[in-house]
Amino acid sequence: MRGATWVAVLAGLLLGGPARADLPCVAYEGNQFPVPEGWEEEKYGGGAELELVDGTLVIDGWASTSISDFFHQDLTALPGPNQYLRVDWRLRVDQVQGFADPGMQIASPQGSVVLIYQINRIYSIFEGWVSDFTAGEFHDYTFISSDMETYTLYVDGVLVWAGQFHGVNYPPNIEWGDYMRGGAASVSTWDHVRFEVIGPGDVDGDGDIDFNDINPFVAALVSGPDSGLSPCALHAADVNQDGAADFGDINPFIDLLMK
Repeated sequence: MRGATWVAVLAGLLLGGPARADLPCVAYEGNQFPVPEGWEEEKYGGGAELELVDGTLVIDGWASTSISDFFHQDLTALPGPNQYLRVDWRLRVDQVQGFADPGMQIASPQGSVVLIYQINRIYSIFEGWVSDFTAGEFHDYTFISSDMETYTLYVDGVLVWAGQFHGVNYPPNIEWGDYMRGGAASVSTWDHVRFEVIGPGDVDGDGDIDFNDINPFVAALVSGPDSGLSPCALHAADVNQDGAADFGDINPFIDLLMK
């Protein structure tokens, strides 16, 4: 009952003003090539063929198992108290031969997580676990870490793994694309890659959780992507960090608001 009561209260407050939030992601959205959007390209063996198709990036390294072509961006901020790093990407694996490819890396001073694909599965190169998915379709991936030592991974909104970073002395960064060099080749289609350090509940992105966050929080729950909020504002509304902004976030949001 407590959650239902607060839904009514928050919804009533929403009517008092617009749902404003300014919490941008560092993102690649597939509407142009990654380098003009601030990503550094690292390629070997001549690099892959890159093509923009209907708002997605096709990375075609099928010509040779010596090809690698991926995109890199430094993490300029790491999670502080009551914050977490969230990385979201949407990907279709079209073809894979050899070892495994494409991939995603999230690195920190505590180590790194390297997630590698086969045609119908994803696994951690250091941890060895495997999660299957339907081949030939786009799938949504969400990576969350509050300490850059441990993490959770969601596929299509379902928790598939809780793991840990491995290795030491990695400069904090995000890398994605045709990742493996030597013995692997792939064709993959990337719809978007987004990341940001987020404070749960700080939906307006001003560094505080206060009554200014109520309107955008309720808008995120009621309208989701149709609310007009940025993807990372929607992510901040995912207060319980389960991969989705929904009614399960109401009580945790109220608890933060009342502190």
